[in-house]
Amino acid sequence: MSFATRAHSALSHARFLAEVTLYNGSFTPESAVEHVFNWDSLSPWQAPAELLEVARLVKAQRPKTVLEIGSAKGGTLFVWCQMADPQATVVSIDLPGGAFGGGYEGDRIPIMRRLKQNQQRLHLLRADSHRYETRHQVEEILKNGKIEFLFIDGDHSYEGVKQDFEMYSPLVRSGGIIGFHDIVEAPLATGGEVSRFWNEIRPRFRHRELVADRTHAGYGIGLLFV
Repeated sequence: MSFATRAHSALSHARFLAEVTLYNGSFTPESAVEHVFNWDSLSPWQAPAELLEVARLVKAQRPKTVLEIGSAKGGTLFVWCQMADPQATVVSIDLPGGAFGGGYEGDRIPIMRRLKQNQQRLHLLRADSHRYETRHQVEEILKNGKIEFLFIDGDHSYEGVKQDFEMYSPLVRSGGIIGFHDIVEAPLATGGEVSRFWNEIRPRFRHRELVADRTHAGYGIGLLFV
């Protein structure tokens, strides 16, 4: 990255964080989603219409505990923080160097920490979600509490997404929501096997599918109401 590119990136981050500071806690689902897609350094790999619908549900739920597996650049993490309870505990698990998204670099941690509302507690775990040590860390953070909103967007292989569900869904309280990204069938070469697991798990729950375009490989959000 050239000096000019780094300088532009730093300026963009500074402007973004200035706006977050100014409007922190007052974002609507519409303004939060618009905000993240206006900034390349934060823009999530999501279909805006799908993300907006989830943001509205999270806003209505006002969860006090949120866990996201797979945060990438932090776009969806920002939306969940702004829609959650002002004093929520939010946990992000992201694997540096992972096959799906690759995780954020260490120098982005100060930026990621600013995505939360002022009174929220945000825990950034740069770790493998499949390790039981990581689950133990989450349990320690929750202090015997339960997750109210879980968003799974990490390992997109069949075994990977299944393991994330099996490890962390028991931590979700009754009445909570579990979301999966990329439920639309995608090429196996890209590890796009979330659809396979989603089609297996959804009949066991009240569920909802948010799909803007079924011809678009990948994308689509599936929600389980537990």
